[in-house]
Amino acid sequence: WFDLVYGNNRLVTVYRSSDKIAYSTDMESWTVRSTGVSGDWNKILYGNGKWVLFSGTEFGCAYANSPDSTFTRASLPQSYQHFALGAGVFVAVTSNGSAGAVSSDAASWTTFSLPASMSWAGLVYGGDGFVLLSSDGTTAMISKDGKNWTQVSTSLTGGSSKLSFVHDRVIATPYSSDKVLCSLVDKTAFSSYAGSLIPLFMNQIQD
Repeated sequence: WFDLVYGNNRLVTVYRSSDKIAYSTDMESWTVRSTGVSGDWNKILYGNGKWVLFSGTEFGCAYANSPDSTFTRASLPQSYQHFALGAGVFVAVTSNGSAGAVSSDAASWTTFSLPASMSWAGLVYGGDGFVLLSSDGTTAMISKDGKNWTQVSTSLTGGSSKLSFVHDRVIATPYSSDKVLCSLVDKTAFSSYAGSLIPLFMNQIQD
């Protein structure tokens, strides 16, 4: 099983390289069923009343209004590896380059180009915007709507391995450094911090 998302009072997970999903309302009993569409699914999102399956290797996604329904396959302009939901849209971005796509319904997609082409570590939506961070941790892209992006420099070294959203901030942890990267609430600037994450989170909560 790969990835897990909560929505509409259900937890739903997807089985990679298959047509299977499983869902539960209590985390104890699970229903396994076929979506009707096989794929190398490795990401599931819920939003705008739809469950959406994504693949990092295929030119497509699949969506349904309910986990009990048969999913419908939709085409994407190319393969994408990073996916997020926010501001009423689904966003997909390639792991290398500047290509991305955005959709409100997962059925039709509009492409966009990022201000710079590079290797990307992750994409996350938090608070009021999307953040896309480069693999080396030195560059971030921010967007309010998922379509228009602004490039921002960061001070993280050691490369980025994980993006999270905590208390109105985007937190990035590096591959090989004792520092973490923390964004301002509006995502327009980033600062690096050394040491434990716990004091950092406590400081951010108090700000």
